[in-house]
Amino acid sequence: MSLGIMFSAWLPLVENANILAVYTFPGKSHYMMHVALIKELIHKGHQVTMITALTLRHHNLGNNYTEILIEPVYDYWHDVVPFFKADNIFELTKMDLYDFLKMLEIIGLKTTEHALKQTKIQEIINAKHTRGIYDLLLAEQFYQEPFLALSHVYDIPVITTSTLGYENHMSQMMGLIQPWSFVPHGFMPYTDHMSQAHQQISVQ
Repeated sequence: MSLGIMFSAWLPLVENANILAVYTFPGKSHYMMHVALIKELIHKGHQVTMITALTLRHHNLGNNYTEILIEPVYDYWHDVVPFFKADNIFELTKMDLYDFLKMLEIIGLKTTEHALKQTKIQEIINAKHTRGIYDLLLAEQFYQEPFLALSHVYDIPVITTSTLGYENHMSQMMGLIQPWSFVPHGFMPYTDHMSQAHQQISVQ
């Protein structure tokens, strides 16, 4: 037996996956992470079908990349600025925590609703043949939970990514990930040495 054949027998078997990626929030800062992840998956030989709010075509990702573009791009500032009676987005820096959380809720819900109304997205949700099409669902964990249902539609596991790190609302969906007794809310200026009053504010 030649040395090359012997070494090739030790190489791990690699199976390329068909991945459905869903990134519907049109925040350019979020796409810094999304692009890096998608590029690496394609570089490793995986097939990626991406539902995206911002096009990645200028990255020349090749034949392993299929893009389902949400058009037009949703202008979420159009909803946020009037809601908070601001003249421009720069006035939003004065928001308190509760207003900031409300802003996240608005932009998450509005951009999700906009994406769900797309004919292309409805075709994916209501497809007749769903078994064996995709192997994995990638989704952003950013107030866009309806897209997690695609893992049920296509009977595939789901991996979520978060550009904000952990948020308290994730515990409500996935179990108590970080105990509220000593882990402050991510948007609070507290440390893990909280008074009882700070703990109560943090869990509200």
